[in-house]
Amino acid sequence: MVEHARIVARRVELGISQAELARRVGISQPAIVEIEKGRVQSTRYVNEIARALDLQPYEIDPKFGRSAPGLPITVDSPTEVPLFNLLIREGQAELSAMPFSHIARPTALHQVWGAYAVMLGDETMSPEFEPGDTLHVNPHLPTLPGYSYLFREAEDSLGAMVRRLVSMDDSNWVVRAWRKMVDGEKDARIKRTGWPMAHRIVGKTSRG
Repeated sequence: MVEHARIVARRVELGISQAELARRVGISQPAIVEIEKGRVQSTRYVNEIARALDLQPYEIDPKFGRSAPGLPITVDSPTEVPLFNLLIREGQAELSAMPFSHIARPTALHQVWGAYAVMLGDETMSPEFEPGDTLHVNPHLPTLPGYSYLFREAEDSLGAMVRRLVSMDDSNWVVRAWRKMVDGEKDARIKRTGWPMAHRIVGKTSRG
């Protein structure tokens, strides 16, 4: 359960507004209001809120400080990172709300707090990434064209997609999916307000 009082106290201590916290996390101010009022029992943005408030995730949600059911290693383990699923449901890619396993921490994610891994479930980024590949994600690196990212929706949505960032401006990302390029589709322009988080993919473990 989210410790909403801890979030409020820390935000006030740091002297930042709800609007500023929402901007740092990548969600709307009304979503922050709901969290702070205790109307939200859990949120997938625990890591983002913790980073914005300079806290550890378990200080916001106690389950992040304990082993998940059936898993011997905590989310913040120095030797492992949580592994999420990225699956297609009803034509839309969704990231699992909770990790289903852990993997040994890749070298590229050594000492990267909040790092995670994602098992890819579709061919959109083939041949760069194939179905079944495990992608290594660093959520702290700057967003720069020429790299592939896991883009994530706001508003506590599970929506996510892996794309190559082609260019960007203040309002939009211009992204590319390799398989769609083969099929003749052009680069897509997506709103940054709808997809505020771009976490860089720094490596992969190929399936098999």
